[in-house]
Amino acid sequence: MKKLTLITILATVAFAQMPKADADSVWKYIHETSPYWNWKTINDKGPLYKNNRKPHAPILSTYVNDIAYESIKKGERTLPYGSLIVKENYKDNKFKMLGIKYKKKSYDIKSGDWYWIKVKPSGEVKKAGVIKGCIDCHAHARAADFVHTGHDFEYPLPKKK
Repeated sequence: MKKLTLITILATVAFAQMPKADADSVWKYIHETSPYWNWKTINDKGPLYKNNRKPHAPILSTYVNDIAYESIKKGERTLPYGSLIVKENYKDNKFKMLGIKYKKKSYDIKSGDWYWIKVKPSGEVKKAGVIKGCIDCHAHARAADFVHTGHDFEYPLPKKK
């Protein structure tokens, strides 16, 4: 019983620290509260991989917080609320964009309650909220909670010569 109570308390504390569904709160969370570069990569094979899906860049690094990672690892089709996915996009060895997805309860049921953010290399938010282009592109993965988990990526990234 003590173990269950401790788990409940830890889960409550973790969710209390989760950001609001706004770009500034999410940005602060993934840079200060829980730096995303310390999270696990979505594929467990390293951070960089080739991508063949536009509009994302040809080289990606995808990081997921523990909430999302545990769900993906278990093969669950729907990620729990509080899941965060951060995708770094690279082209020609240059950082091009940061894509962020945050699952927030009652945010937008039509898109699986995902809050989407696109950030320029300068750190300026390009778009945030219900981003039609993101939702349309991920719509074919609706049965998997609008999430691509790596089935169409080439691993690992070839070594530079």
